[in-house]
This record gives sequence, structure tokens and C-alpha cells, in this order.
Amino acid sequence: MKKIIIMLGTTILLISGITSGCDMFSGKSNAQKSLEKLKTKLIKKENRKDKKAFKTAHSNYTYAQKEIFLDRKKNELADIEQELNQLVEKVDTSKNEVKVEAKKRLNAFRVELKQTKTNIEKVENADESKWEAAKTSFNTTNSNLKGSLAEISQWLSDKIEP
Repeated sequence: MKKIIIMLGTTILLISGITSGCDMFSGKSNAQKSLEKLKTKLIKKENRKDKKAFKTAHSNYTYAQKEIFLDRKKNELADIEQELNQLVEKVDTSKNEVKVEAKKRLNAFRVELKQTKTNIEKVENADESKWEAAKTSFNTTNSNLKGSLAEISQWLSDKIEP
């Protein structure tokens, strides 16, 4: 008799949960879940707009804003060099089989860094007629440099801290 009462009670609870549109695991109704999905989509859309606006604002420097551009980009390069130094420390304390490959990758990265520094010098020395070309060249090498840094960081994390 107890089993029948327990089964009947469970069945009633299950049916009431289904009919109310409530997810038994999260306790949220379908309407609440739909609202959360909509909020998430809107937030992602806003974030994309913000990123695009930020990128546009930081890529459309005029010649008159040259000093601001140089200050920001030099700070970025200093941050990259600091991160490179941290990676070198990680490599120095790693196992020998990782060190060899890591040093090759870091040396290739240093070549990219040197090219990016050369390009920032070109930006620094550019007059108004050469400004756009120098800025574009720097932005390209700087973007590639950041991608390489992320790649090396990820590789080292995979190899050293699996």
C-alpha cells in the first residue's frame, strides 16, 4: 500500500511539474528560460558593438593624434615584453624536452617583436604623407605579434602545466 501511495504522489508531482512548464532540474519555467536566453543574446550583441566601437576608435587615429597613438602602442609593446619575460622564466624552469622547442618559438617571437619595434619607429618618424601607411604597417605587425604571443602562451601552458 505504501508503494502505491508513493508512486501516486510521485506521479502527481511529475505531472504538475510538466504542466506548469517548469524544468524539474533548474526550477525555472520555460518563460524564464526564454527570457534568460534573450538577455544573453542582447548582452552578446552589445558586447560585439562595444568591441567594434573600441576597435574603430583605436584604429582611426589621425596624424594630429600621433603622440596619443605612439604612447598607447609603446605601452602595449612594453606589456608584451613583460609577458615575454614571464614566458622566458617559465621556460627556464621547465623540463629539457620542452625547453628546446620553446626556445625556438621564443626566438621566432623575438624576431616578430623586433619587426614591430622597427615599424613603430617608422610611425614615429612618419610625416603626415606617410602616416597612414606607417600606422597600417605597424597595426598589422602588432596584431600578428599579439596572435603569436597568445599562441606561444597557450602552447607553453599545454606543455608545462597539463
